[in-house]
Amino acid sequence: MNEPNLNVIIQDGRYYMDATNHRYDIIGLDAYQQPYIPFQLTTVEFFRTLQAHLTPTGVVMMNVGRVGTDFRLVAAMAQNLHSVFPNVYIISPRGSSYSLLVATVAPTKLANFWINTQRLTNPLLRIVAGKVRTAGNVREEKAAKVLFTDDRAPVEQLIDSIIFSVVQQIKR
Repeated sequence: MNEPNLNVIIQDGRYYMDATNHRYDIIGLDAYQQPYIPFQLTTVEFFRTLQAHLTPTGVVMMNVGRVGTDFRLVAAMAQNLHSVFPNVYIISPRGSSYSLLVATVAPTKLANFWINTQRLTNPLLRIVAGKVRTAGNVREEKAAKVLFTDDRAPVEQLIDSIIFSVVQQIKR
């Protein structure tokens, strides 16, 4: 976390984004304390703020936890992102308990990602791209639903429902 071009912000992401004029190529969100997510970081209004702070070729990347094959939270976050960004991709590594969402400011195509990974020269990036290609279960979110807004963000209800489903499965 000490790379010269990395700007780590350790404070409320919503407050920071509202207070800064900086623009970024990449905004990475990993501000979630599993299983809960601060509701103010899930809303369409927050995603619009992120979009306003990105360069024309910028991306938002965010880590979203999931349980087994229950992708309800991942889908909700991806659809909310897609209501603001033209393309949203979901990377769900096999055997993991999270998915990575990538939202682009400029319209993109998943096929271009695969082409560009073949052009990588950094050996470490080539390894990561290879693992994403073989075990990432990469797909594009096509729905663009606004599910969470500043006035109504039932993200805790959704997470509680997922937890309840897990508990019910354990009881069986």
